[in-house]
Amino acid sequence: MNNTISNTFYLGIDAGGTKTQAVVTNQDCSIKTEYITGSGNYKAVGLQQAIQNIKEATQNAIQNIQNKLKTTIEIESACIGMASLDTPHDREILTEAIQKAFKNLPILKCKLVNDTKIALRSGTKNPNAIVLIAGTGSHCYGTNQKGVEV
Repeated sequence: MNNTISNTFYLGIDAGGTKTQAVVTNQDCSIKTEYITGSGNYKAVGLQQAIQNIKEATQNAIQNIQNKLKTTIEIESACIGMASLDTPHDREILTEAIQKAFKNLPILKCKLVNDTKIALRSGTKNPNAIVLIAGTGSHCYGTNQKGVEV
């Protein structure tokens, strides 16, 4: 049995209309921490508050795992699913704001997507699928048999 813990870490963030949940885990998911803050939807609470909530959740999730391991870590890759990332204009605003907020955090790569994409992939690996979100807001997203957005 191998007792070695993977030192490659990943960050997943669900920045929704009600709450922002950040989860840090290692490659084999043997270590996991999370932190929850307020809304990450800039259209609901304003850009400054949304980014502050996302950054707080991220910093605390990273700090929690560092405390658990008693060492610093580096995040190999992060993905943020954002409830308000609907248009190219949203992407421009949010990308700039996240880059500034994450500037001094130990994150190597960060990808921003609409939260429907993370919801779809968390529910199935089937390329032919659809998700409907009916929470604080509503949205739908789907892919065809070839995995192409529809």
